Amino acid sequence: MENPLLYPLVSEKNTSREKGGKYTFAIAKGATKVDVKRAFKQIYGVVAVKVNVVNQIGKTRLAGRGRPIRKRASMRKAIITTKGKKTVDVFKVK
Repeated sequence: MENPLLYPLVSEKNTSREKGGKYTFAIAKGATKVDVKRAFKQIYGVVAVKVNVVNQIGKTRLAGRGRPIRKRASMRKAIITTKGKKTVDVFKVK
């Protein structure tokens, strides 16, 4: 697999997690925890202690009166915990 880490997910919740050494990324559908761990170390030069993977199912929502139902895309994300709460700038690659 080329690079399982697609892009960092930036939200208020994820930004507050970064203070504790946890970083959230959207990952490729076929990526495993081991793939994510290796890619994180290779790209950022920091050892990942723990990787949690979440499959987020796309939501369906009504678009309004008489409009068709829309569906948001499903995605897979990984929450990566670093050793010793090391800080990483996710927008700068090593």
